Order: sequence, then structure tokens, then C-alpha cells
Amino acid sequence: MFPLPEPMQLFPDIIWDRFAVSSLLLAALTGVLLCKFVVSEYLTPLAKLPGFRPSWLSIWVLDFGTLLRPESGLYGRLHQRYGPIVRIGPRIVSIADPNMVRAVYTSYRFPKGVNYRPFSILGDNIFSTQDNSLHRKLKKLIAPAYSQGAVASMEPLIQEVGVTRLLDLLRKHADAEEPVDLLCALQLMTFDVIGEIAFGRSFAMLETGTVHPIIEWIDDTTSLSVKHILGPLFMPFMFRKKTESLHQLISFARDAVRTRREQKNTARQDTLQRLLEAVDEETGDRLTEDQLISEAIVQM
Repeated sequence: MFPLPEPMQLFPDIIWDRFAVSSLLLAALTGVLLCKFVVSEYLTPLAKLPGFRPSWLSIWVLDFGTLLRPESGLYGRLHQRYGPIVRIGPRIVSIADPNMVRAVYTSYRFPKGVNYRPFSILGDNIFSTQDNSLHRKLKKLIAPAYSQGAVASMEPLIQEVGVTRLLDLLRKHADAEEPVDLLCALQLMTFDVIGEIAFGRSFAMLETGTVHPIIEWIDDTTSLSVKHILGPLFMPFMFRKKTESLHQLISFARDAVRTRREQKNTARQDTLQRLLEAVDEETGDRLTEDQLISEAIVQM
């Protein structure tokens, strides 16, 4: 019988050295991740807040829940269960307390998280941007379109496109002694009004009784909010239809912006017109076409 070789004779020293180094690196990485988990879950001040545990998993659950069922209201259900302040990620807190609105939104001490990035359409808008300086610039241009006077001036338009047409629909059903789905009618009226204000054209859903495809486009675009997790490489394969809906929505908004620009000296003073006319008095800057499109879509 031949004697069995020693283990070190079977494998060169370099292989054993690499194995030892790899093992040490793996052990070190495991230790770092474990420490990070312990600190995040038990030692950070945010650990005192209620919410789904572990916190790093909760944001994944919420994102994929939004993808599969945008209408499910997962965030609302979390607040119903845990209260007005809920931890939804290692460094993310969701607040559903009207008394905190001013404290959060009038301060730049609370930057927006990465989950706002997916709402960046053709570039950052006032809702998606995490850049405080850009937010100030956009706010200066956009805020006048939502002032008390600007909103009050649109009341006749809202009355005509929304309230009057809703009353006409109710009278029509009353005369025919037919039931009416009031919730559906109110939703259609809301979209008709927003379309008239944001895009300068009503979707005429109340009049025709048909649902405009923009509702599906918006639902699909909302579902794309998980793209910051999966990355752009997966977009063409996993979300082809939803990406096409986003392109349709952008095309619709672009057509609305260009059509309005061609209407010289229009008397309309809806939100779209005010954004088109907005000028920074200090710099002379205006909103670009892509910024106008992005802001119009965000209103929806």
C-alpha cells in the first residue's frame, strides 16, 4: 500500500493561504453586518419607535406591496396598527399627524429619503428632489400658482367642469329613476377637474361615462416606485407595460404644454398657465419644458 499524502502536500500553500484570507474576510463581513443589524434594531434612537420588524425588511415589504397592489393602502394600515409615527426603514420614519406638518415641511433638517427618487420624471421636481437648493428654486417658481388668490381664481373653472357636470349627471339619473355610483362619479369629477387645471383639457369622463387611460397610466407609474431597489437594468424586462404607461403619460403632458404655448395671449389662468408664466425675479429663470411636464404629472 502506498502511504497517503499529507493534506498540505495535496494543496499548495497558496491555496490554503487564499482560503484562510477568504474565511477571515467572510467572518469580518458577517461581524460587520451583525453589528450593523444590532445597532439599527436595538441601539439607535429610532429603535424606540413602533413599526414592522426588522426595520430593513419593512421598506422592501412596502415597496413590493405597492408594486403588486398600488391601491392597497399599506402605509395607512401601518399607521392604523402602530399609531401616527411609524418606523418603516432603518433611517425612515413615516408621520401621519397633521400637527407635525408645519414642523416637517417648513424645515430643511428632515431631508427626503431615497424612496422619493422614483417620482423624478424627466428630472427632479418639487416633490422628488432631495436637493434643498433646487427645492427652494422650484418653490419660488411654483408657489404662486397655489396661492390663495390663484386657487380662488380657478373656482369658476372648477364649478363648470366639475360641479355643474356632476349635477347634470345626477339629474339625468334622477329623471330616469336610475341608481348612480356616487363614489365613482366623484372620482371621475376629480380627474376631470385636475385635467382641466393641470393640462388645460378635461378628460370628459363625467360626460362620456368612460374612464380615460390616464388613470391606468398613473397607477402603473406609481407602481414603478420600487425601481430604486431593483435598478434600471431590470426596468425593460420586469416593468415593460408600466414603463410604457409612463411614456404615454409624459407624451400626454408634453402635448398639453406645447399646445398651450402655441396659444398666444390666452386668458386662461389655470395652474398650467401660471407655471408657464412663472419667472424668478432675481435670476430671470423659468421652468423648462421637462420641468413643466414633471410638475404637471406630479399634481396628478
